[in-house]
Amino acid sequence: MKTRADIADQLAALATAELERQRHEVAALPKDSQTVLIIEACRVADLQHVVQHMSNDPHHFLSNFEFTVMARGWNAFLALLLPYVGKLKGIPNVESTPEFRQSVLSIIMGLGSATLMRENAEMYRHGMAECVIDGDVITFRMSDRCSIDHFLDRIEADKLRRVEAAMPNENIFEEFIKRTAVENLDDRIRSLVYPWRLNEKVAMTGYDAAPDIDEHYFALVAETTRDGIDEAGVHRDTALGSITGRELQLVVFLLTSFYLKHIRFVGVAKRAYPEINYPMSLTIWQPKETLIESITAFNGMDKTTVAAAIDLLTVRSTDAAYFSSEATAYFPMLIEVADNYLLSPVSSIFRNTFHGIRMLHEMNNGKAAINLRVHRERWMISELHNLFLGNRYVCMQGTTKLRRNGKVITDIDAAILDMVTGELALFQLKWQDFSSNDVARQRSKAKNFIEKVDAWATSVQGWLAEFGTGALKRSLRIKSSTDVKQVRLFAIGRSAARFQSYGFASQVEAVASATWRQFTRLRYEVGLSENVFNDLHDAIQADRTTLVKLKPVRQEMPMGSHTIVFENLWNEFEDDDDAVSQEPI
Repeated sequence: MKTRADIADQLAALATAELERQRHEVAALPKDSQTVLIIEACRVADLQHVVQHMSNDPHHFLSNFEFTVMARGWNAFLALLLPYVGKLKGIPNVESTPEFRQSVLSIIMGLGSATLMRENAEMYRHGMAECVIDGDVITFRMSDRCSIDHFLDRIEADKLRRVEAAMPNENIFEEFIKRTAVENLDDRIRSLVYPWRLNEKVAMTGYDAAPDIDEHYFALVAETTRDGIDEAGVHRDTALGSITGRELQLVVFLLTSFYLKHIRFVGVAKRAYPEINYPMSLTIWQPKETLIESITAFNGMDKTTVAAAIDLLTVRSTDAAYFSSEATAYFPMLIEVADNYLLSPVSSIFRNTFHGIRMLHEMNNGKAAINLRVHRERWMISELHNLFLGNRYVCMQGTTKLRRNGKVITDIDAAILDMVTGELALFQLKWQDFSSNDVARQRSKAKNFIEKVDAWATSVQGWLAEFGTGALKRSLRIKSSTDVKQVRLFAIGRSAARFQSYGFASQVEAVASATWRQFTRLRYEVGLSENVFNDLHDAIQADRTTLVKLKPVRQEMPMGSHTIVFENLWNEFEDDDDAVSQEPI
């Protein structure tokens, strides 16, 4: 009788066979046609992302499921094509037609099906999904444990956003946007755009510059790009080769604003000049030196610094190995498709481009992961302290280690004393990256999180039982006459903290584990209570049993000669505020 591992291997082999079939077809293509394909794939991705995120016409949408399949196929497509590109001296002059785009989309969708199949084989291997094979029909179903908490950490961003929107805080970004607003924007754009003839048959979009419009679009992207930086953990002082995180952020800000403005300009031009080829106009290319000069002229940065940032943002043929090994879709801001020519996929702005930049940089630079970690703990501690301002609280400065007979037992990342109640909150801070779609990596990090948090909590409890709260207060160097009456333990994961769906749950009831967004939201909701840390602790523990209302959305996809059925791996779900979303597990 076949074991679960045997069946998982069988399923993974089907996916691998499909990927290899596509690899052989690409290798057999005529010389230089791979460059044409990768350019057309960027046009497909750009068109689909713009339609999906910015169009009100449902007729042109891929379904949510189809769009996900396309995104899942993106990395595999780049992995197949990148080794062949970057060698030409110019950009191939090939018209983008609906038929050509459909054929390229079909390739990407096929690769997406194989990628999804491989992911679900791993989910089955690790008990996150069940599977039934009936001839050529393979049916996956979410296992019971995945309904416990798999979606909870994902919806925290929306929950926090709603809480913050209801707060009376001044939003400096809104003021910036209002100050830079352009009256009759589309009319202004209409006066700037014109058809640019690639040849007698093909017209693309050309347009003139307008500094006030450039400034307005820079204002539009400032807040959302800031959120992306926080999610990816790229601190402004991080060393990234010869530049800093701050310098990279500025260049990404500008490119994002350029791309967003470009989308609007092309849309206006399409309405004004129907002969314009819309997909070819969306995805543009230019010499590297021209792009560097444009950015330098806009913000006055040193040309060498801008060039280094552009190099960090550019995907090349040598990066194919990254896209082959990483399942998380990375739509890069720049692709070197010919000698000194960079392609600019606008699809990059619809996802957190900092995740992809960081992950690729970590693969290419052995010191990158260390450099990125240097500032993260201090970053989280500073944000934590900002949630407990005022005379009521005393925060431990820096970190400390608890020792027994000179030997380190464990460390305390942060500690805050409530002088009103005598409650002392101790924090373990974890900035683990859960942006990958690789199931094995996610499970490994989930296991690591739970084991380390439980070990920390057990060590702290043991030390306290031996030495007491007075010794703890002295070790933490907290200057206050208030006696510690109660100790509360918190563990904060930057993006994830609930892992029963992965098969791991904390065995120490005394520790309350939360994501950073969840902790921030609950801190706002608890507000000025009598027992802040007690109420926070209880609220986090209560969130562990919060139910998400799931409504299965059955999906099917072809893969080679097989039909893959997902019975309930795609779900519409509602949180306690009735916000509806649809996601795969």
